[in-house]
Amino acid sequence: MLAATSLHVNSAPHFSGPFVCETTVRRMQIGCESCSSVGTPLWSFFSIGDHGHGRRGSPRKAAPKRGSVHGMNDIQIRPLRASEWSTFKDFRLAALKSAPGMFATSYEEASARSPESWREIIAGPSHQAFGLFDGTRLIGITGVFGGREDSDDDTAFLVMSFIVPEYRRCGLSSMLYQARLDWIRTRDKFKRAVAAMRASNEASQRACRHFGFTCIDRAPRTWPDGATEDELIYELQLKD
Repeated sequence: MLAATSLHVNSAPHFSGPFVCETTVRRMQIGCESCSSVGTPLWSFFSIGDHGHGRRGSPRKAAPKRGSVHGMNDIQIRPLRASEWSTFKDFRLAALKSAPGMFATSYEEASARSPESWREIIAGPSHQAFGLFDGTRLIGITGVFGGREDSDDDTAFLVMSFIVPEYRRCGLSSMLYQARLDWIRTRDKFKRAVAAMRASNEASQRACRHFGFTCIDRAPRTWPDGATEDELIYELQLKD
């Protein structure tokens, strides 16, 4: 269970550049990834009224950063529920459409998923999607997925991270990492966490290194925007 805690944005590490992260879980077709600085008016419409206070998986809170986003005064992150699949879907598709060069999954692939598939992506015994909120407004998403093969059953993959443009460079990326790592560490099966990102995504690399990840591999790949660039693999050992 994720306990509610506080994180002061002013004291959180600030990773310059458009943040969003990380990995590609190719077998599951979930891409986990990064984003560009391209914005979209769609972000203003994502709102969920109930944050699940006092329930299992209660939200983490962040204090506002002075001089940052106007009205940013109730930043929280919490596990999403399957019943919120429609809002999660709309947000994820908008992220993929706005930054096709930074995600392993394409907008076309994701938009073809069924409602049931979107519900299943949100939560399960070995995976969880999280929502980052400013009050009732959904401003970011992220997730963690356990491997599905015998060879990576003990590995947690960090996936799907995206923060809307006007909330970047506010130190909020730390909340995405901390929530996922806390979730991973409550499950004894996981011995390591893995994140992958495009080589040009320096912000995600800095965030990984801040949380103790080290780069263990790189290989060229063709991204959904048609460009070929190395994908970097970062790893955090959790136990021997």
